Amino acid sequence: MKIPQPWRRGQNGSWYVTLKGKQHNLGRDEARAKELYAQLLAGHRAAVGPEEHVRRLLDLYWDWCKTNLAETTCEVRTRHLKSFWKFIEPGLTISRLKPLHVQRWIDEKYPKAGNTYKNVLITTIKGAMAWAKGLGYIENDPIAAMKKPRCEVRQEFIALPDWPKVLGAVNHRRGKDFLVTMLSSGMRVQEIRKAEAQHLQGDRLIFDIRDSKGKRSSRVVYLPSDALEIVTRLCREFPDGPIFRTAKGVPWNKSSINCLMRRIKRKLRIPRLAATSLRHSFAHARLVAGQDSAVVATLLGHVDGRMLATRYGHLSANPAFLSAEANRLMMPLAWGPKAEQTARTDIDQHPTA
Repeated sequence: MKIPQPWRRGQNGSWYVTLKGKQHNLGRDEARAKELYAQLLAGHRAAVGPEEHVRRLLDLYWDWCKTNLAETTCEVRTRHLKSFWKFIEPGLTISRLKPLHVQRWIDEKYPKAGNTYKNVLITTIKGAMAWAKGLGYIENDPIAAMKKPRCEVRQEFIALPDWPKVLGAVNHRRGKDFLVTMLSSGMRVQEIRKAEAQHLQGDRLIFDIRDSKGKRSSRVVYLPSDALEIVTRLCREFPDGPIFRTAKGVPWNKSSINCLMRRIKRKLRIPRLAATSLRHSFAHARLVAGQDSAVVATLLGHVDGRMLATRYGHLSANPAFLSAEANRLMMPLAWGPKAEQTARTDIDQHPTA
């Protein structure tokens, strides 16, 4: 999935680029060669039709993602796009692309994927086709009718009384710093990984819009006192670069975080526990404590409460809490034998009421 790049031939000092198997001489002047390259590439990109290869369309979409999407979002999509790009046959054209190609890719490359992950995989490929149609690269989306499985409601969380057990499963301070901050602030994993001293402003971490998920607004993480103490200490310790680091002093990455969570899973025997479960635990604890859902959604960094209502199953996973909440606010409609007799007497005394 590489965009063709110009190269210089040492024998004659000229610059060349190969597009669709054809070699173009761009001349010896580097600045002029770059201008010609840009013109050729623009024409190369525009010439997309139903008989163009799917791989090339994915290349164009991937190039757009790198420029227009948040780094973390682009990272995930790139991984899936590359996997699909390698899976399909090189000569597969857009006119021959069918939903079955996407389904076979998922079945063979991700046989253990759940419905939520399958939804993400299909969304990535459908997104590329929808993007191409929206820009006019293609007239018809060949997989527009493909159905996606419904995302599973996320119900994995750690109840508040069990939080000390989670911390007790880790014996080094760096791991505890990571866990306490996630549980008490509801930060996203990628926010923990990219947090630096420059982001700390008073009692909160503020990520520039370019570093925020979705790139729509700056992300503000409000730090409770325990998380603020940790972040302040780490900012002093690591004034440059990521502040959250492992026991070895290197920034947390996907592998080291997974290793930490596997250790906790084994000790606590929670098979589906993941780093995102800490964020869900934050939401569950606050909702059960009676905090307004709109406030919880804001603390999580959501634009509104829809994500909390549709993708988090914390309350539905706690029917006892819901039963208690149903009775917490009693409306003036008490009914029973005495209330019924009182109502009948009142009607008899005031028949025209």
